Amino acid sequence: MELSPEAMSAHRLQGIDQQREKDRFFVRFRLPLGRWTAEQLAGLADVVAKTEQGKLEVLSRQSVQMQGLTRAETEAMREKLTALGLSPVNSSSKSMHNVVALYETGHFVQEVAALATFLDQAISPDVALVILEHKFAIPMSDAVPDAMPGAVLYHDIGLLPVARPEGLRWQVYVGGGLGRQPQRAELLPVEVPTAQVRSIVQAILDLFLAVGAGKRMKALVHSLGVADFWAQVQERWTPIDELLPAVEPLPEGDVVITDLPDAVLTAVQLRALAMAARRFTGGVVYLGTERQIYWRGILPEEKDHLLAELAAVGLGQRGIIAWAACPGRASCRRGLIDTALRGAIEAELQQKPHLLAAFDRLRIHISGCPSSCTRTQVADIGLNGAVMKGKPGQPAVTITVGGGLDGAYPVLGTRWGVVEREAVPAAIVTILEEWLAQREGEETFRQTHLRLSATS
Repeated sequence: MELSPEAMSAHRLQGIDQQREKDRFFVRFRLPLGRWTAEQLAGLADVVAKTEQGKLEVLSRQSVQMQGLTRAETEAMREKLTALGLSPVNSSSKSMHNVVALYETGHFVQEVAALATFLDQAISPDVALVILEHKFAIPMSDAVPDAMPGAVLYHDIGLLPVARPEGLRWQVYVGGGLGRQPQRAELLPVEVPTAQVRSIVQAILDLFLAVGAGKRMKALVHSLGVADFWAQVQERWTPIDELLPAVEPLPEGDVVITDLPDAVLTAVQLRALAMAARRFTGGVVYLGTERQIYWRGILPEEKDHLLAELAAVGLGQRGIIAWAACPGRASCRRGLIDTALRGAIEAELQQKPHLLAAFDRLRIHISGCPSSCTRTQVADIGLNGAVMKGKPGQPAVTITVGGGLDGAYPVLGTRWGVVEREAVPAAIVTILEEWLAQREGEETFRQTHLRLSATS
């Protein structure tokens, strides 16, 4: 049964959305600041084991989802998730409660954790109750400005800490985004002490709600221009010093980052993660925005033991190709193509062993439509569902190459071309052959692209 728009809107506020099959739904919920406890992992394992698909999908905004649920199952799921402290409310995310903490280099990791926790809890309820665009997010990163993390540059509001003689200050970026029309965020001409960050974020949100209704933040910044945008923020901003509450310090020590194959976790894998978290990290792990798990405070002599435990359940191995794919047309109502392309691409590459031997790591992201939920623009090779020009109804794939979040520019990939879906594996081979022909020394795929882009 298809729900009315009003009923569906109410469901989305609960983190529930309808799939392409009208009688099936998915539940999406967020992990506040990417923090995942052993108890939550173990509890989710029990929940996932009872679902038809038997798996949990990991998303890019420190959130996860389960698909293929009946309407009755979604109600029961909400109760189970709430009991685990993982309420799906606002997770889809029709409110601004999308504060994302990125612990990328460790320079200001404690400061990021403290401010992110504070903002996640302290944004005005008046703002939180207003329905905002579902991808609205406020990320903050501990990377140094020279690294310029893409999550700060390509989200609605980005916060980046910088050390100054007078103390820690936060640079404020606005108006970034990916999607159909990617746009890099603009840096506001201000550096804000930690105590005043909430007040300037509130002023930016007040402006957005007053002027930008129905728009994305990036569209508002683009239409006003950064100078006018900043002037209107200043009119609304009264700097207020606020004392951040103390938060539990993040563990010191080495950080081990492990991949999640296909960004999917089974019940068995969730239980293994829970056991490993209790043994190695005091019961807490962190989910990154690249569908990876961060293990903090690992002793050097424990690293091999941790990786061995994860390998036993198919986790932690670092594959040559890092894959990310949305569900695509199989279940998403927006999907234009079937995103199950990995097998065909791998089979094609197996016939070209010289290509597989040439690179150490390659990121291929696949999205079923131009909305790019898997952030195809910042992958080495991005594949987006499209419609072939001049052939209405003919599924096609737009291919971009050379994207990345490593701080080098250009961050966004450039368009390589549009091909029919069945031609994608051969196109990947052509792209990699072109790279080998242009490669200098031991350059990675991305390094070659950056060099050629700088000279073109």
